[in-house]
This record gives sequence, structure tokens and C-alpha cells, in this order.
Amino acid sequence: MDPGFPLFPKLPVEIRLAVWEYSLSHWTVITFIRDGERVKLVGHFPRNVGDTCSEARSVMKKSHTFTKNYGWLRFDRYIFFFRDIWFDREIIRSIDDGFCKLIQIAIFFPRSFTKFLETMEFTKGLFISLQKMVVVAQWDDPDNTPLEVEAQRVFCGETPDRRDMFRSSPSEIDFSTLFTDIQRGKAFNEASVANYRKKLQQVYEFSQQHPEILQEGDLIDNTYTALWWVFQQLDAIFQFQIPNMYLRTRDELMVPRIPEKPGALFRPLRGPSRPTRRSGRLAAKTGVEIE
Repeated sequence: MDPGFPLFPKLPVEIRLAVWEYSLSHWTVITFIRDGERVKLVGHFPRNVGDTCSEARSVMKKSHTFTKNYGWLRFDRYIFFFRDIWFDREIIRSIDDGFCKLIQIAIFFPRSFTKFLETMEFTKGLFISLQKMVVVAQWDDPDNTPLEVEAQRVFCGETPDRRDMFRSSPSEIDFSTLFTDIQRGKAFNEASVANYRKKLQQVYEFSQQHPEILQEGDLIDNTYTALWWVFQQLDAIFQFQIPNMYLRTRDELMVPRIPEKPGALFRPLRGPSRPTRRSGRLAAKTGVEIE
């Protein structure tokens, strides 16, 4: 025990137990990295607090679960970060099956909605205890826009450059508001997602009534009807038992970079790109210079 507060053992038992409970209840995000044949956990979580004394250990055993390779972990507070199976398939396969079955909360940052659906197919039989999942993607919100405009939005499909958000570790992402939203409870979030799906349904129905506005008659070419289709696929994958979903965009979680000098909004990741033959041809063809 830290000798910096020698009077701590003299505090009432109720206060000491409350201190240990608080110390062991912090939210954190954990990612996986390969270290030779092993897969290591990376994140900020109090590994040694529970071993401080017998009192702390008894509190830890009530809320944490012992795992063979990683010791005691609190699965209702630890959020495990994945991208998609294109990046993390081998990592997921390398994690002990017993560990995968304990994961309750996960974040997915897929390259595209197609990759996201493939990831759900791949993990649904592994993450059998998954209760909440955060999906970072282009969740465009059809709000306060005429249906005629919404129904003509062209679908992009791919997320923005992931390097803009995930530069080296999840510590560069601001999860504080996400932790708060998760603690607000399941009912609040379910109502939010249900309202979002209702909006998508309205756009889909409008598109069906006015097929002439679809891009080349293809349903998936439209932003909102494509998102509607994603949820239909999720219903099929999870048999209408989708884990509680938290829909977030990259911009909502991005940590602002510190300005390099007064007047600079963001510190650039790299200098301006040099002209290429392709950009030169496009400039000659369109009259627009591409940087």
C-alpha cells in the first residue's frame, strides 16, 4: 500500500471499500498487438491496484474476471478496440477462445460498411457475451432535410483515411463522451438508434415511391437507403438481436491537434504533396489544379 497516506488503514471500512471500488471501476479502451507468438493487451488499466492488499483483492474479485493470459480484467468497463477483419482477423484468431467469449463491449472502426458486415459475421460466434458495440463510420443523419434531397444523396461507402483518426494508438481518440453515453444506460441509446433507423426507413420508402430519383436505379447508390440496407443485414446476422449499438463518426471522437503556431488550425500530418503525372493530366483536362 502507498505509504503516502499512512492514515488510510484507520479510515472506516466502508470508506476504504468505496475507495477500492472507485479505483477499480475506471473505463478504459484496450487494443491488441502481436508480440512474437503472443498477443498483448495495450491500454491504461489498474493492473496492480487489486494486489495492493487483501481488502483491495476482495473488492477486485467481485467485479473482475480472471483470464488465463491476462490476469484480472473488468469486462463491463474495458472496451476492446478492433478495426475490421481485413486488419484484425489473425489477431482475433490468436486470442484465446475463452477470452473472446468474455468481451462485453467492443469498438469497431471498419474500412467500409461491407467490411463491417463481414466482421460481424466473423465475430458473432466468438463474442457471445457482446452487449454493446461502438461502430465508427459515416453515419450520415437525414435530419431537417427534405426527403427529395435525402433520397438523391450518392453513397460513398468508404470511411475517410483512418490515419487521420487512428495515428498510432486509441489514446489519441477522445472516448470521454462515449464513456458518459454508455453510462447513461441502454434505454437512452436504444431510443436514439431506433429514431435513426426510423429516419432511414422514411427515406427508403420515399425512394421506393420515386424510383426515378435513384442513381441508375440502384438502391445502394443512395447514402441513406444504403445505410438502411446495412441495418437489414445486421438484423439477419443477429436474428434481430443486435447488441446495443453506439453510432459514432470519426469527427465525434477525433482529438483536435494542437496548433503549430497562432492562426494554424491543425498541425499537418505531412507537407503538401508534389504534383504527379496523374494530377497534371487532370489539371490539363479539367482546368483544376490538384494539390
